[in-house]
Amino acid sequence: MTGMVQKIRDRIEHGTVLLGIQNGLESIGINIRPYYWMREGSAGHTLLEFENDSGKYECQFLGQEQMDSVGMTEERGDNVELYRTWLKEGKKCLAISYRGLIAAYNWVAFDEVPHPWANGYRLKYNEAYLFHMYTMKESRGKRLAPRLRVESYRILRAMGRDTFYSLTSAFNRPAVHFKRRLRAKPLKLGLYIQLFKRFTWNWTLREYKD
Repeated sequence: MTGMVQKIRDRIEHGTVLLGIQNGLESIGINIRPYYWMREGSAGHTLLEFENDSGKYECQFLGQEQMDSVGMTEERGDNVELYRTWLKEGKKCLAISYRGLIAAYNWVAFDEVPHPWANGYRLKYNEAYLFHMYTMKESRGKRLAPRLRVESYRILRAMGRDTFYSLTSAFNRPAVHFKRRLRAKPLKLGLYIQLFKRFTWNWTLREYKD
């Protein structure tokens, strides 16, 4: 009971009550998700915004040998085999290390957006999809997530990818706030509905001017 009360308190404090209700409905087969399709990295961010202690940070792509350390977390559970599969599929895990320890990571897809909300969107030669951002508990509060994202833009541009997309649940207030801080631009508001894994709809509710 104490653990449940703590979870409710955390959701209220972090603004994820509606997201929690959505997750509860999904557990009984009713999946209703309003979402934003967003473009990132076009607002002129620079690493100068994170210049303090810059020597303590290092960004790098992770390999199979590092999946054990990032794939098992208290909040997300065991994702080691999933992450290994993503690497075999050509996706890449870009991480930021702080004082030698992996502190945060996000994933990058280069061929197809691996999410049902995207309707199998095929990425062009200059596009990349950023997803599955996570900051280790002990590294939170250091602005590592936005720093990693800006570093991701820089590294991907050097690889010839200059257009970056992401998906965000409209009811995930922390994620929406994070994207606003990055000055990400919503391109579309959509609504994804799946009932009992049998019936699926995906509607565009609004398109935003580019």
